[in-house]
Amino acid sequence: MSNTLLVSTTGKTATLGALAAITETPGETEIRRENLQRLVAVTARFEGVDLGSGMPAVQKAVNGLHLPSSIRVEYGGQYQEQQRSFRELLKVLFLALLLLFAVLLFEFRTFSAPTAFLLLRFSPHSVVRRALNHSHHLQRSLPYGHDHGHRVVAKKRHPPP
Repeated sequence: MSNTLLVSTTGKTATLGALAAITETPGETEIRRENLQRLVAVTARFEGVDLGSGMPAVQKAVNGLHLPSSIRVEYGGQYQEQQRSFRELLKVLFLALLLLFAVLLFEFRTFSAPTAFLLLRFSPHSVVRRALNHSHHLQRSLPYGHDHGHRVVAKKRHPPP
């Protein structure tokens, strides 16, 4: 292994033994197990690439190995923590939307207003928003409308002649 030839980016060559001291150590005498399965941890670090773009490359390389079905691959470390954080953030977002819907439902006392509000607010390219933006029946400004309890009915404004 010390005679392995390395080529630099400038084209110069050197052997691995000339660049580093290589020492051989005996393998592990202990077999690690988790849930009665043998555990082999393979660790690595990314250099010059972020976690979001590095992990798909690693997963593609591992999938290209065509490992037997008896070998299970789990990705841990920072990637696992990031995935867990994203799942928890999605749960929080869903619960916040549910709470917002409940508050709007309590405020308007009907399902149509909170549903329309959430659709308009959180889907900018939805059919509902496009239909309301192009509608000539409702106006956005409320000074020309009337407040009937919790419902606001807007009148169409006519430009001055």
